[in-house]
Amino acid sequence: MNFPVGETGRLETMALEQKYQVLFQKECLQLSYSVAKNAKVLAKNPHDKTALKDTLQYLDTIIGSARFLENKKLESVATSLINSLIQKSNL
Repeated sequence: MNFPVGETGRLETMALEQKYQVLFQKECLQLSYSVAKNAKVLAKNPHDKTALKDTLQYLDTIIGSARFLENKKLESVATSLINSLIQKSNL
């Protein structure tokens, strides 16, 4: 099948975008598990600075991935969680 040069470039770009979308979706899923794991730690010890720092970092990465995926709901939830953690920990 012969595509005009412009069409081939667009198809390659679409394939690359889909590849990145899958990658970012997997990353968000893995980070969500890490956030849930740290939430259990913080429920037992709200002053665990390592769990808090890691959780904030995971959520920040999720926000970036959500922006790439154009997923406003995920971005909003992660932002709300960050704000809640900051407020509760008095950072």
